[in-house]
Parts: sequence; structure tokens; C-alpha cells
Amino acid sequence: MSQATCAVPSCPRPAEKRDWCGGHYRRWQRAGDVQADKPLRGARQPCKVDGRDKLSRTLGLCVMHAKRFKTTGETGPPGTVRTRKTCSVADCERDARGGGLCLMHYKRRRRTGDATGLTLERRFFGHVIREDERGCWVWDKPHPETGYGQFRSGPAHRWSYAFFRSEIPDTLDIDHLCRNRACVNAWHMEPVPTKVNVLRGVGPAAVNARKTHCLRGHAFTEANIYRPPSRPGRRYCRACIALRSARKSAK
Repeated sequence: MSQATCAVPSCPRPAEKRDWCGGHYRRWQRAGDVQADKPLRGARQPCKVDGRDKLSRTLGLCVMHAKRFKTTGETGPPGTVRTRKTCSVADCERDARGGGLCLMHYKRRRRTGDATGLTLERRFFGHVIREDERGCWVWDKPHPETGYGQFRSGPAHRWSYAFFRSEIPDTLDIDHLCRNRACVNAWHMEPVPTKVNVLRGVGPAAVNARKTHCLRGHAFTEANIYRPPSRPGRRYCRACIALRSARKSAK
């Protein structure tokens, strides 16, 4: 069974509703008359701007001139085509997008206030809130758990020492001589091995290493220290070991 065509004479489109095609049905909904004697759409005219052979879309203008007219109120000189300007930043050849800047420099200006970007040194000192009475450069937002600052995806104090003084070997740690973890003053630091850094701290290992006498008052001399072969880092008092052995023998 063949599909019926539109009831409007000379319209070959298939019928959809009320025996009319979709175009005539919508025309009937808008105006109440299918207007069979008129074409469904008039022929598109060329753009009103002289020298443009593109067909008009809105306001008698092509897409480019219509957008230009809505943005600036002018269509531009006849026969001209708008060209993109380059970024106003020196040595940047990207097309300008906003404020005479390319997209990268425009975003950088919105983020930092300077299209050319801040130098690393200026960014670094932007995080230093003050210099205290001891000369410590106090970082603005130290890590809540470690207490160290973060800069360029790493510890701020390591970056400071490498930038202001010298490179740090991978085998060495940075020891804060001022004992202030939030300090990023490169002259308050010293690269040392991990063991030295731990023993200089205030942790249990450092506290025990600094003890000169045992709990019973015996001095930790080389003659009085016993180091077990399995744990040579541990110190045991020989005098206390002798006392415990004597008590066990007495029992």
C-alpha cells in the first residue's frame, strides 16, 4: 500500500496529519491557512553587505556579518572580512581571544593579575607570610600533618635550598637547624644523611641516643654497653644485665 501524499496541490511530500505534509500542517497551525499558492520558504537573498556573495540568514545578513552586528552594532566596511589579531604579549604569536591576549595569557592574567606570569621567586615569596625574630621565613599554609610547606608539587624547604644555595643529592635529607618545620629560609637548613637527621630530632630514637646513663644511673660507656648482634643499633647496660642475672641466681 502506497503512502498518501499531501492534500495541497503540487506538493509531493507524504501526508502526516490532516492529509497535509509536516510543512503545510505547521503553517496551518500558525496562520490557520496552508497558503497553498505561496512557496513554503522564500528564496534566500545575498547578504546586504556589498561584496559578499554569501546567502543571508538573519537580518538580511550572512552569519559572519550578523554576529558582528549583534556584537558591535556595525557590520564592518563593505567587502572586508574580519581578521584575528595576535596576542599583545611580546614573542607570542597566538591569536588574540580576549582583551588583546591569547587564551593562555588571558587566563594567566585573570589568575595572577599579570599576563606574563610571575617568576618562581615571586611566587615563592608570595607564600612567605613573615620573617620572625629568629629569621625564619614562615610558610603561609604548612601541611597539617607534617608541618612542611608545599611548593611546585614538593617540599617548599627543599626547593628553597636548591634554588638559593645549591642542588641537594638524593641521598641527603634537609635538616632544619632552627627546628621550625614551617621555615623555608635556605640558610636555616643543612643537607645531612637520614640517620644524622633523625638523631638530631626530638623523636624516641633521638632521645634515646642522647641518653648518657641508664634508668639506674649507670653510665653508657663503651665498656658498659652491650649491643646484640641481631640489633646492633640498640644499647643495653651491662651493669643492669649483671644485676638481673644475680637476682635470678639468688632465687
